[in-house]
Amino acid sequence: DVEKYHKEVRENIESDEGKKIMTQRSIQAEGVFANLKQDYGYTRLRRRGESGVKEEIFLAAIGYNIRKYHKHKHRQKEENCHRHDRQVTLSQNQLNSFCIPKNH
Repeated sequence: DVEKYHKEVRENIESDEGKKIMTQRSIQAEGVFANLKQDYGYTRLRRRGESGVKEEIFLAAIGYNIRKYHKHKHRQKEENCHRHDRQVTLSQNQLNSFCIPKNH
């Protein structure tokens, strides 16, 4: 009876659609788990039981997403600063017109 399901799974994975799905999974999900394990040292679950494991993985995912968001925002801010540095070039006369006289 189990062999019937194994055969069905193999057929699904070996189909064109199954190959596309497995490629997407390996790119998206497996990369996140690899980062958690290698970059953040998260190699072992500390909780037991289904609810504890789900909670721990959920917390790890939140931490991962916060780091990812922060990194993205920081990179975006740097790009904006560099973009402004390149775009703004003022002559000395233009620069002097922005200065406030010392007696004010």
